[in-house]
Amino acid sequence: MLCGMLNDVFILGGLLCAHYLPPLPPTYTVEQVHEHYVKHERGVQFCETLFVLTGITYPFFTAGITNQIRRIPGISETLVTAWVIASATVGVLLLIPGLFICQVAYRLDRSPEVTSMLNDIIWLYVVVPFSPLLVQGWTMALAIYQDYAADSNPSPTRHLWPRWLGWFSFGLPFVYFPACACHFVYTGPLAWNGILAFWIPVICFGIQLNVQNWETFKVIGKVMDHEREDCE
Repeated sequence: MLCGMLNDVFILGGLLCAHYLPPLPPTYTVEQVHEHYVKHERGVQFCETLFVLTGITYPFFTAGITNQIRRIPGISETLVTAWVIASATVGVLLLIPGLFICQVAYRLDRSPEVTSMLNDIIWLYVVVPFSPLLVQGWTMALAIYQDYAADSNPSPTRHLWPRWLGWFSFGLPFVYFPACACHFVYTGPLAWNGILAFWIPVICFGIQLNVQNWETFKVIGKVMDHEREDCE
């Protein structure tokens, strides 16, 4: 649970340090982009450090959930593997923008065109690669559905997570799809700073992470009926 909370702190703290909230508009000229990085150079450098630190917290957070998914009776190994691969991919995708942020802040005496290009790369990496988040949400949902399909008894001691978490994990990732269009436009709700491509997905990512974190924390010490029977 602590790693999940720290992961949130690192991401939000990094964005605030670099004055990335709200995001730099895609319509900024190369001079405006360069001016932003010069003005907030130190904050951008701290942002890079915080993003890189998610490489510590996110793996531990997802490993904790992986261990709980494996407790579901008869769980499909395909689902477990998909969850693990998607989680590793998300962790890498959190690191990549941090590395580009490091590059853009390292030599601000270079051409503003180069700084602007790196800024484009940063924001496209932040917004567009949402598909592993879909896999994370849907594999957790399918694991919960499999649990209840094998045993329809609604008793909490017969199931690891509540049924509603499956519907939540399946439905919420659909809000990420508008990010597919952000590289087609420069303004409006589908731009990388727009409400559909950035604000709603970022907020929902935080909600998804924290709900999974809290619900998993609650079941760590939970003993299910089949586990009690195995011990006996």
